Amino acid sequence: MYSEKHNHRGFLSKASLLKLLLFISLICLLVWILPKAIKPKVISNSKSAKTNSPFTSQVYTDNLEKMKDVALTYYTEENLPDEIGKSNTITLNDMIKENKITTLMDNNNKSCDVDNSYVEITKINEGYLLKINLKDSSKEDYLLVHLGKYSYCKTDICKIDYTR
Repeated sequence: MYSEKHNHRGFLSKASLLKLLLFISLICLLVWILPKAIKPKVISNSKSAKTNSPFTSQVYTDNLEKMKDVALTYYTEENLPDEIGKSNTITLNDMIKENKITTLMDNNNKSCDVDNSYVEITKINEGYLLKINLKDSSKEDYLLVHLGKYSYCKTDICKIDYTR
């Protein structure tokens, strides 16, 4: 009454095992190929493709932070603008000449543009606005920082500390 098919209740037959293995292989192949087929094609040059990598972003961010740190020590009382709306600027080239910073390198191992990279401080009603502009071989962007003279500042001016 019982066929051989029913005698192997908890075990997979060779045919079932082969079907399962083939099914798993097919799923793996689809998981590997499908994202490549669906992925939108973006037309870009190699420079902009490199610009979007996390490594590039980290190098760029580190360079901006270095320039900001130099600016916070550079802008003392004598280098701050006196009137609202007035600005003082220092280029990356000036910072290097004054030995305040070393040459900044981008992720392509090229030096950042020393003439078009600068820090500018402008006096505003509530203190100062610091603009750090950085241009390297593949990207140009800036960072804005609001500064003021506060009792907790270790230098003449510093960022607003919201934790106090």
